[in-house]
Amino acid sequence: MIEHNPNHPYVRRLVGCGHGRLWKEPCRECEIAGLMDEYKRAVRTVARVRDRLRVLGAPMPGMTSKGRG
Repeated sequence: MIEHNPNHPYVRRLVGCGHGRLWKEPCRECEIAGLMDEYKRAVRTVARVRDRLRVLGAPMPGMTSKGRG
């Protein structure tokens, strides 16, 4: 993976990303970074919702009367 360079000429001119790609070109590294951030947010959301469901005493998705499904 190419390291992001905040001092790249494209970034300074506001025409592209710090991986050396113009905004009109797809950048695999920027997409990966965005997806990793989205994944981390999703994991935190699931944990928060799971904990709140436990506090409310609601049955957890995937749970059966014998425990985990």
